[in-house]
Amino acid sequence: MRLVHDVAYHIAKASGTETELIQATCLVHDLGNVLKKHDRQIINYPGQEKAVAIAASYGQHPNEATIGMLQSIQTDGSVVELVRQMEPTNWSSLIDSNNWLAKICAYADMRVAPTGIATLEERKDEVQKRTGKVHTEYYEVALEMQRQVLRRANMDPACIRRQHYARTLV
Repeated sequence: MRLVHDVAYHIAKASGTETELIQATCLVHDLGNVLKKHDRQIINYPGQEKAVAIAASYGQHPNEATIGMLQSIQTDGSVVELVRQMEPTNWSSLIDSNNWLAKICAYADMRVAPTGIATLEERKDEVQKRTGKVHTEYYEVALEMQRQVLRRANMDPACIRRQHYARTLV
C-alpha cells in the first residue's frame, strides 16, 4: 500500500493534482486483501483464521471488504468512493471521466505488483500467472489510463521505476 501511495503521490505532484485524498486512499485501498482466495473460497490457513469472520462482517471480495472496513470506522466518503473506483471492474468508466484523483489512484495501483514496481506488461503477466486468467480488456483499459494520466503529469512510463521508490522497498 505504501508503494502505491508513493507512486500516486509522485504522479499527483507532477500533474498539479490535489494529493491529500490520493495519499489517504492509497494507504488503505488494499485492507481487504486479508481475504486470500483460491477457487473463489476464502483460504483459512494458520495465521489467517480471522479471514472468514472478516468476510462475514465486511464482504466476500477484497475490495468489498476494504469498503466495509472503511465504512465501519466512518472513513471520509471521498476515500471510500476512490477505493471503489480503483476496482478493475470500474476502470472503463474512469476512462471517459475527468476524475483525475481516481485515475491516478487506479493507475498507481496498476503499476505496483506484489514484488514492487512493474510495467503494465509485467503486471498483466503477473496477474495472469497468479490468477490463471488472461485479462485483455483490463490491460487495454490500463494502457489508455496510462496514456491519459502520464500525459497530464508530463511523464514517461519509465519515470516510474524501482530505483525512484527504493526507500519504500527497504
